[in-house]
Amino acid sequence: MSVSRNQSLKTHDNAPKNTKNLNETILVNLSSHLEDFGFLLIKSKGWFIKKETERILFYWPEIYSYSNRIKINPTVAIRFPRVEDIFHRTSGYEKKYQKETHTIVSEIWRLDVNTCSSYEYFLDEPIDLQGLREKVMSRFCDFASDYFKEYKGIREIDSLLNDVPNVPVPHQILDYARCSRGIIVARLCNRSNFEQILNIYESRMRTQDNGFYLTPFRSLVKVLENEF
Repeated sequence: MSVSRNQSLKTHDNAPKNTKNLNETILVNLSSHLEDFGFLLIKSKGWFIKKETERILFYWPEIYSYSNRIKINPTVAIRFPRVEDIFHRTSGYEKKYQKETHTIVSEIWRLDVNTCSSYEYFLDEPIDLQGLREKVMSRFCDFASDYFKEYKGIREIDSLLNDVPNVPVPHQILDYARCSRGIIVARLCNRSNFEQILNIYESRMRTQDNGFYLTPFRSLVKVLENEF
């Protein structure tokens, strides 16, 4: 499971009821600025997306709500429909959720540890919405836009996930998500060391959650070997 969620606002115990309105205000505040870059707001998800021919770009402020404060983490994601369609052949996801998964996804603080990318505000104090918008937009302009340029195709995703397959990557922090996308793009790119990568990922699937994901992973590999 990736950092992407069905709701951009995370509500914890005793969270103030007005945080939903605050979340909507933050999104609307960003909307006109991100529209200038071709990103449209999907209100039901709290995502800004831009559709291209072979991929879909995502940017959004991941908002966590606590009893007395909120934390906002700008987040980037890219969906390659070709990869995700193959993944969902065996994923077990309900159909209504299959269009919502990301090939790579991360909160920016995981990717750029040298720059502050997580913003915290206490709810009993005025929130500087203009200042917050400037921070989130700054992270879009100085990080997200380059991220989208760097990972422009499936070969770039293959390199990102599979050049060092035995080391975790922040672009998919859960093993099943990373290993599944990794083995798909390795096959699509005809990796010469496909079998080596497969052995590494299968070994990891045996240990994650007591092997819970091993069966769907093996079913995915069978699809890849038979059809691609």
